[in-house]
Amino acid sequence: MHRIGTAASRVALVLLLSLTGGCGTMRSGRKWGQDATLLPGWDRIGRAAKDALTDPKFLVPAAGSAALLLLDRDEDISDWARDHNPIFGSEETAAKWSDDLEWGLTRWLYVTLALTPSGDDSVEWLTCKAKGFGVEWGAVYANTQTTRLIKDLRGRNRPNEANRKSFPSGHTSDAFARATLAMENIEAMDIPRPARVALHHGTLATAVAIGWSRIEAGAHYPSDVLAGAALGTFFGNFVHDAFLGPDEEEIGLVIGPTQGGVNVQLSWAF
Repeated sequence: MHRIGTAASRVALVLLLSLTGGCGTMRSGRKWGQDATLLPGWDRIGRAAKDALTDPKFLVPAAGSAALLLLDRDEDISDWARDHNPIFGSEETAAKWSDDLEWGLTRWLYVTLALTPSGDDSVEWLTCKAKGFGVEWGAVYANTQTTRLIKDLRGRNRPNEANRKSFPSGHTSDAFARATLAMENIEAMDIPRPARVALHHGTLATAVAIGWSRIEAGAHYPSDVLAGAALGTFFGNFVHDAFLGPDEEEIGLVIGPTQGGVNVQLSWAF
């Protein structure tokens, strides 16, 4: 399984290298990581929190988790998935796949981070990458610690009764945090729209597969997985927009020489 994930990562890497070669800046003219900050201001934090909480990718799994708990369908779906194993064939195989897919998604995040356009100067490139990596690492870390805290407070038994750390799913929350950040990185690349859409779908599908594998493995109920997806999506979006993305009201002016004249480019984040 590691071989499959490694081969897929190499193919995706070669594809991205061919598509992003020579691109020093994002489509806005700014460099990825350039706007990373530890002091974004309360207005920017408030906007990021509002956007993250109203994003359908957060609201839908959060509502789904609540609905399963209220309708008392959680155990029925879990029992069916463990009995039939429609995707992975057995609980043991599902558990193995969840670890392998998470391994691959983690490395995929690093690949997308490395390939974001952060300028042509080596010192500038390293500075932007270091700032951006710090923000994305912080997002994953905050998500992981929050997930662990909720697990301890909730104390829900796993379906396989291994322990009382079922809610929410840590594999899933980490997967969706990393997938959300990877998709933001892909969005920053100046690549054709069909390639961007395909990479988005592949990244999201991997996170979904990780969540479902945890159900088939008997490690989590569906509501645990949906809650984890909502939590990871929130932290990925919130931390990215608050600490890494350019200020929404920022206007940029780029002036550069061209053959026979001067190019003036006005850009703004929205």
